[in-house]
Amino acid sequence: NGHYKIYNAYGKLVLYGQYVNNKPDGTWYYYDDDGQLKFELLYDNGKVLNSEVLEQEVLKFMEELERNTGTIPEPDLENIVPER
Repeated sequence: NGHYKIYNAYGKLVLYGQYVNNKPDGTWYYYDDDGQLKFELLYDNGKVLNSEVLEQEVLKFMEELERNTGTIPEPDLENIVPER
């Protein structure tokens, strides 16, 4: 129970919320890597009240993955471990 915070490797806050009875409760704030607020989720006793926000964020993430498909070469898995 209490406040919950996650920081990135640069010390910027990326998640802030609160647990009550070991469940997320109230407003949880999600930030980008620069510390700018991306979105807020509202919880009541562990349940998301504004699930449309979560759905939008998942869609944005999936669209970004699709946009970046092919921009980073796939690893050559056959040559990672040398043959013995």
